[in-house]
Amino acid sequence: MMMQILHTGGLDVMTDDVRAPDDSNPRGYFEYEPVKALARTADWVAAAEGKVVKVIAQLVPRLPSGHEYAILFMNRDLDEILSSQTAMLARLGRQGGALDPQSLKTVFERQLASAVAFAESRSDMRSLTVDYARVLQDPAASIESIKAFLGVNLDVAQAAAAVDPALYRERLGDSRNR
Repeated sequence: MMMQILHTGGLDVMTDDVRAPDDSNPRGYFEYEPVKALARTADWVAAAEGKVVKVIAQLVPRLPSGHEYAILFMNRDLDEILSSQTAMLARLGRQGGALDPQSLKTVFERQLASAVAFAESRSDMRSLTVDYARVLQDPAASIESIKAFLGVNLDVAQAAAAVDPALYRERLGDSRNR
């Protein structure tokens, strides 16, 4: 959702469209394949200057020094994330990892906390945590705070139009998904 917001709001998003839209994410993934190899190489980072790039939390500590980073951490209930991943894997006919959901949740919590702490410890990184549910409830207010944090010309009305509550399918306590 965040990448859709930033792209629709007029920011330059670095993506290669390798991963096509599908039933799990009908508006696309906005990923850049070389990011996945960040643990081995960061050659692409210089080309990303001034652009928006999706980097999962686990890879934030692999971002090289020598650049300035403005990081948006999306805070979403981890049970919802796990439910969403399980549903996506089911749609793809694939199985998830061997960890039980509670263990996986614990791993994700640690990875996110580590990434946030890492970003806060680096002088070349600044970060803002954005609450997923709040963006859905009040997109314009959330996007205004993102715009202020980034210090960029972001079309708030256009960006808010990218928020589609119908795509929020894996909600806690929502019997439709059980």
